[in-house]
Amino acid sequence: MAPVALTPPPFRSWGIAAFLLSPIACIVAILTGSALAGVAAALLSWTAWNWPAGVLMAIVAAAPVARSGHSAALPPALIVQAKMAAALILALLWAARRAASRQNLEFPRWLIVFLCAWLFLTALAALHGVDGEASLRYTGLTMAGVSIFCVTFHLARRRRRQLLWAILAIGGLLGGLVLLQYAIVVYHVAAFLERYIVEPRTQAYFSSNMITASAGSYRPSGTLPHPNEMGLYFALLIPFSLAFVRVRSLRRLSRWLLGAVTVVMAMGLYATDSRAAAVCACVALAYLGWHAGYRRWMAGAAAIGILSAGIFLAAFPSSREALLDALSAKARIQYGLSGRLQVWKNAVDLIHEAPLLGVGPGNFSHQYVSHFGYFIPNDTTEQEGQIWGIQTLGERFIDNFHAHNIYLQMAAELGVGGPLLFFIGALAVMIHCERRSRSFALGSLHRALALATASGAAGLLVYGFFDSQLGFTIGSLNLLAAALLAMGLAPLALPEPGRRRQNWEYAYA
Repeated sequence: MAPVALTPPPFRSWGIAAFLLSPIACIVAILTGSALAGVAAALLSWTAWNWPAGVLMAIVAAAPVARSGHSAALPPALIVQAKMAAALILALLWAARRAASRQNLEFPRWLIVFLCAWLFLTALAALHGVDGEASLRYTGLTMAGVSIFCVTFHLARRRRRQLLWAILAIGGLLGGLVLLQYAIVVYHVAAFLERYIVEPRTQAYFSSNMITASAGSYRPSGTLPHPNEMGLYFALLIPFSLAFVRVRSLRRLSRWLLGAVTVVMAMGLYATDSRAAAVCACVALAYLGWHAGYRRWMAGAAAIGILSAGIFLAAFPSSREALLDALSAKARIQYGLSGRLQVWKNAVDLIHEAPLLGVGPGNFSHQYVSHFGYFIPNDTTEQEGQIWGIQTLGERFIDNFHAHNIYLQMAAELGVGGPLLFFIGALAVMIHCERRSRSFALGSLHRALALATASGAAGLLVYGFFDSQLGFTIGSLNLLAAALLAMGLAPLALPEPGRRRQNWEYAYA
């Protein structure tokens, strides 16, 4: 059943435009103290009302972009806030469009229960929190993700497919950008591009020659503030691009291009040296490889990799130690968990102070530093980096401190119900997608999408033991994850307005 879109007419008079856009423009102008921001909000609102799908695609495409070439004029925080405001405005006007067309919101019941529980717990924790303003700022970021999820879930099937291919194409481009950054800084390739490609703070850091040897351990951050966030971005997309390589309905050229995108993003993930993101990607791929259609392929790739490594080590015994040392340095084995054991212990102590409702959303960083101080550096490189961060970021440096564990972070901010909801939600997504995948043929696009979504949820469950969701949300990656999740859970076709539920054709029915 093809979806029937009842599109409200565009603004045909200045009176209607003023009635709908003036309140949004005024609110934005008052909150930001800028008349220019109010005008921009009005233009965005007009565009979002007439072309919501286009605005949605622009927001999701911009999700992994949180830096500009001139951080002083356009700081990352301002970019993130602009994307948050755009997502909230889009959701507001999208809901108004559906109300004008007399279309109801349609979600699976389990998803409605989960969202209500999350909203209720977040509201209680925010009211109980230490700093209400910090909770409000952080909750706005999470609500932007929920907004993108709701709009994407009800997007027409053709638009969803366009959005999915756009996301993967941008992933390949950013993978190439990260590799280029790494080559410029470490190997001095195309050094004339440094001022355009490498992030400004990295240029200033290495030009100061604080530690000459640190260039060898450079971790590119791409278009995001931190390399761990960039690595997680690739870890989110790799299961999807790899799953679609096995889709039989796609042209051979398209599958080869998806394979190339997967390789580029995997190399970008390796360059960021984000161990938690690498674990996330490995768990997701192992979960995907457990299913029919991917088992022999994954097993064959693993066997080829192991065999190639064995032959290389046997043929060049003199390079064995050098190779092992290089891999050990890349994995930062000498640092173990990079002080995470002490951070986790301190986080548990912080949880004991407010076990039921926590210290409030977005309050962990400041509360951790006020109770336990800064993290202890592992070596002189990390110490110099911390000093550099304090000098260049000022008070914003405190925002870098988190629990390095999603479960502890949520328990500290939302109480014990936070990590429980996260685990239940991820498990529900996996169960739902597993059931969906059985309804589709082997090698179909919809089966691949369902399995990729389930594998991503499995990867994030394990990832949560080694890193937190703070950078994930602050860097706007939650907007990307929300769109991917919605496409994995959404029905194949939307119901026609006015039809009874039993006549609606849902993929999960």
